[in-house]
Amino acid sequence: NAGVQIPGGAINAAVLVTIVPLPGSTFPTGPLNTTLDQYGPFSDVKVSPETAIAADVSVGICPSAAVVPATVFLAHNVTQTVNNVLTPGIEVLPPGAFISGLCGVTTPPSALRTAFDLGRSGDYASATKVVGSALADMLLPTNANATGGGITGTTKKFSPFGGVDTKVYMTANSTTTQSAPAGSAVQYPPSTLVKTNFGTAVPKVDVLFSVTSGGGTVAGGSSSKVTTGATGVATVSNWVINTGSNTVQAVGTYADPTVTFRASTITGFPQAVTVDPTAGITFTATGGDVVPYGSSYSFLDGAQGHDDGFQVPSFDVSSWSTGNGPFGSATTACPLNHETGFTMNTGWTIGNDLTLRKNFPLPSWWTAPLTVSAAIDNDIQVFVNGHPLTFDPAAPTVALFSFSGDGNYAYNSTTQFVTHENCATKGSLTFSIPASFLTLGGQNTLAIRARDRGSINYVDVKITAPAPQ
Repeated sequence: NAGVQIPGGAINAAVLVTIVPLPGSTFPTGPLNTTLDQYGPFSDVKVSPETAIAADVSVGICPSAAVVPATVFLAHNVTQTVNNVLTPGIEVLPPGAFISGLCGVTTPPSALRTAFDLGRSGDYASATKVVGSALADMLLPTNANATGGGITGTTKKFSPFGGVDTKVYMTANSTTTQSAPAGSAVQYPPSTLVKTNFGTAVPKVDVLFSVTSGGGTVAGGSSSKVTTGATGVATVSNWVINTGSNTVQAVGTYADPTVTFRASTITGFPQAVTVDPTAGITFTATGGDVVPYGSSYSFLDGAQGHDDGFQVPSFDVSSWSTGNGPFGSATTACPLNHETGFTMNTGWTIGNDLTLRKNFPLPSWWTAPLTVSAAIDNDIQVFVNGHPLTFDPAAPTVALFSFSGDGNYAYNSTTQFVTHENCATKGSLTFSIPASFLTLGGQNTLAIRARDRGSINYVDVKITAPAPQ
């Protein structure tokens, strides 16, 4: 099951080569200093004196496995310096020369069986001659036809040898497709699992998680390298996504410094353990809004000031109607009404107050702040979980809104409305939701009072998380 083939000129003195099978080695594990799949049986090769081998020789083993992958190469134990410390490891060897007879021999058929068959057929003379030949075989060397095969390697260093598979396999350890509000971290950060072909977890594999589209961040940057632990798992700390399609690519590189490859120019001989798939694993996530424009609400259209206290989450709105935004009058006078695919979904009576209520959940892992964006004609108050976002309740004369582009906003401290003139515009009016206002791991209540002051009205809002910086 093992052998050494010494080419001419490789010995500079008398040498004793001893090959000893190593007991107790069970497939697919073995005595080599690695977690990679090992192919036995294993043999310890010793040379005395070691200096007698002056040139490379071929060492070979005959694996017991029925099928040996092309990625299995002969390896042996070595001790090397890693971070200034002598550390056990292995060296993977480039293929050596063909060793004749490595995987056994075949012999001619037994002469005694032939003699027996001739005797049964009555040819006693021939049988007698064959018996004589059989006696000669018992006393003289038997002709044998050597077979070849196995795994060979080129070296002049000796220690326990065995076959080692130089490929490991990476799979997704988390879902590869998910969604989350834009600007927030996904619930399940990308995670990979690295194992050998026979299922052994492989530590010390560097997995590089890189943002490949969408412009989000992993661990706060464009890429993050994570090394697999004892369980073979590597997980990036977080993935914050942007609006739309986002992708992260995870590519693995075997990083264990105790596995080395002897330098070689042989085609097909690797210089590192291959992590398959070499192109890595793609994780995708779609970023959306916590509450998008056009969402469904409980609503009530009535006289100005109706249903005071409606913003409190416990307020009963079971008798209210249900409709989707935007809410308003059917008019073509404003640019917003000419957007592609625009539909005024629910009517709102001119001159009335429209009260809207919607619950939205936030998971317990939520960390991002939130922003309400309102498109309004004319005036608006916004509340989350009963807390006003339009003004500071401790100082009602202080407004808490921001606007850009559209300068037609003001604050009426008497009515505590943010007022607006002219047509509604999207993205120009925003309100921040402090983290202290939010309920994590449960439902949150968005409440809106929209007030119309004549001729045309419109209201629709969305809630978003900020885009990653």
